[in-house]
Amino acid sequence: MGRDIQHQGDPKIAMLEVSWSNAVFWVYTLYLFTIPFKVPNTLSSLMLLILVIPAMKGLAGIKRRGRDPLEAGVLLFSGIVLLSTITSVDPTLTLKYFKKDILIGLILFFSTLYLTKPENTIHIYRTLLLSFLLAMIWGINIYDSPGGRLAGVIGHSTRYGKFLDLVLPIAISGFFVEKIPWLLLPLATFFLGTYSLVRTMTRGAWVGVSFATLTLFISAKRWYMFLTFGIAIVLILPFVPSKGQLLHRVASVVEVNKTLKTDPSLLKRLQFYKTGIDLIKERPVLGWGYGRKIPRKIKKKLGHGWFLKRKLKPFTHHCHDSYMELALETGIMGLMAFLFFLGAFFYDGIRVYRKASPSELQLIALGIMAGILALMIHGFVTDVFQKPFISYMFILSAILYSMERSLGDQGS
Repeated sequence: MGRDIQHQGDPKIAMLEVSWSNAVFWVYTLYLFTIPFKVPNTLSSLMLLILVIPAMKGLAGIKRRGRDPLEAGVLLFSGIVLLSTITSVDPTLTLKYFKKDILIGLILFFSTLYLTKPENTIHIYRTLLLSFLLAMIWGINIYDSPGGRLAGVIGHSTRYGKFLDLVLPIAISGFFVEKIPWLLLPLATFFLGTYSLVRTMTRGAWVGVSFATLTLFISAKRWYMFLTFGIAIVLILPFVPSKGQLLHRVASVVEVNKTLKTDPSLLKRLQFYKTGIDLIKERPVLGWGYGRKIPRKIKKKLGHGWFLKRKLKPFTHHCHDSYMELALETGIMGLMAFLFFLGAFFYDGIRVYRKASPSELQLIALGIMAGILALMIHGFVTDVFQKPFISYMFILSAILYSMERSLGDQGS
């Protein structure tokens, strides 16, 4: 499964290099598989240390690959996150989260870029699906409180909803790619994912997944298959407890105007948005520093009086909008860099969709794009810059970029 290596010298050395490359690829596969789970830090760090080698080789290939907007977007965004340390309210904390999120993301992006080839793309895709499926099985009875919302292996219902934003569209693309017996893998992932999504009662995920999967079905010219969601929901409803609470959440999505005026959760978010805007005005260029605990540090630095004087509500954890959160932490520069990264991702995805038509790669690309789209839609009401979602953003971007490159090579 590793990359082909041609060696002009001793054939034994060549065989060792091939064996090493294969071993690295399986380490990468194992890391990919374990992302949703809590694994010992020692094991995770060891795998990442090994992946630094293909990541360095992937980074070294920039000149050979030529300029690409996606690669430029990844490096630009990462660089500005690091620069936000300069204006950070807590530089040590910003560096800590840069290492945890962005540095690991860069290792995963460039190692994925180096290790992914057309012939092993389906292997990586199946590894993701199997990981998703086992994570959902493992978390099937983990709730945020007794009889409450499903929190799953992620440990929090809203975060689990964000995980399912990615899972369901990627699983659905398998309907068009796989055949029996492998078709059972995306089918099982889809049905268990739909059940889990309903049980999280996360409205942002419901909206994000619905819109993204409808876009996926229309793009695949199989819009009628959107009915599979309806069939799946009808089949799983008898097994869903707390139907009264579920129906109340559904009604709040349908009755949008009423919800915006009366829902305590959304009203609190609106107050946080006002606070976020005022804080962005204070440090508009590079923000207050990247990191999930930065809003608490801001509150401590400014003091309660600052918020009271402006009639603003301090954040509890974050401002419940990924784009505002990013502007708050990394400034307008960080937000623009991320939007450039995101735009380049969809640009490469659309190029794969056009070049690969009709093929396995095209449909996997649609699933990846739809998964990120669902997560980004959900990001308007929550923070998606958390683990494991950041890791998946970098990995899926690199897979898509690898597809685009391979199609370009075939056409040249």
